[in-house]
Amino acid sequence: MTTIDQPVVSVHDAVPIVDPEFQALVPALHHDERALLEQSLTNEGCRDPLVVWQETGILLDGHNRLAICTELGITFATTSLSFESRSEALLWVIENQLGRRNLTDIDRIALAAQREPLLKKRAEANRCVRTDLVQNSAGGSQGVRTRDVAASAAGVSHDTYTKGKLVLLQGTPELVQAVRDGDASIHAAAEIALLPTEEQRDIVSKGYIRASANKLRNRRSQNTGNNEWGTPRQFIDAVREVSGGSIDLDPATHANAQARIQATTFYTADDDGLTKPWFGRVFLNPPYSKTLIKRFVDKLVEELTSGNVESAILLTNNETDAAWFQKAAAHANHICFPAGRLKFLRPDGRPSRNGPLQGQAFLHFGAHAERFVEVFAKVGIIVTPTLPAKEKA
Repeated sequence: MTTIDQPVVSVHDAVPIVDPEFQALVPALHHDERALLEQSLTNEGCRDPLVVWQETGILLDGHNRLAICTELGITFATTSLSFESRSEALLWVIENQLGRRNLTDIDRIALAAQREPLLKKRAEANRCVRTDLVQNSAGGSQGVRTRDVAASAAGVSHDTYTKGKLVLLQGTPELVQAVRDGDASIHAAAEIALLPTEEQRDIVSKGYIRASANKLRNRRSQNTGNNEWGTPRQFIDAVREVSGGSIDLDPATHANAQARIQATTFYTADDDGLTKPWFGRVFLNPPYSKTLIKRFVDKLVEELTSGNVESAILLTNNETDAAWFQKAAAHANHICFPAGRLKFLRPDGRPSRNGPLQGQAFLHFGAHAERFVEVFAKVGIIVTPTLPAKEKA
């Protein structure tokens, strides 16, 4: 519960504590903005009191004013708010910042993204839900609803929110700043954020963000051939059996394949599953090109780690020496190496003329691990990954 004291409780007699975590929630001022604020404080004084967390003395609102007042010797007043926990205090700061009119969309998305886990923590505390238990199948849907709430708080569409998070997570600081400065849209920056760091910086420095983004979209929409490997029905049936009879999401598929897979939600190459939310029980047979398969594995690990994905089965080439395979294996519960190579299908459902040049592997993540072993023991050898000693440490 939050309570508000009288408007002014002290006048510069106790300097508030600047906590880095709280300060990081306050978007930095541009040079012009700081100059205007400094002029206002010099001419009119600090009219509005700084807001302090009563129990700790941590500054909640007024970081920029405090810095300028301290530097110029301007007197300020404080008022205090009472919070029962650090999470509640952080939530207040985020929601207070979201109420500002001059924030860019990317800054609002950054705040709303940090708000998500705090709201989840509050809800779990209110329901007295244990957080150390594996979530059930409703967890994926709840994750989507939480993101809808976050997108609404940021004042953007669900798609823009998802792409904004992608830019913040994978984009270089230069790319994020370009969006903040209005030199690139969030949607264009999301395309660039999927590239290696040096390529991102080169594109930003040359001012080619929009043109490069359009080129990447066109290249992806024309992406066919070996990236379209349909999974035979018997293996889809095995995946469905492990996951309790249904697949919530297939994030890398062809529309025709859904006659076999029947996922509740699916993304095709045109949808670009790398920029969409993942949730629930996932089956992933990603594009096999080296660049794309790495990105899909990175996305899978990210969504598993964040708790959005409850369980997943990844079907891929058994390139055990590849960095992306090593990463996937390090997070997997079990791996099944099928007896014999799979006979993949074309998008029209007919067998592919050109089979894969190597064997495949099914990697299992998250819930239903014992069921995976039971079902896929009929498909091939099951192994349980053991991390190297340095990773265990």
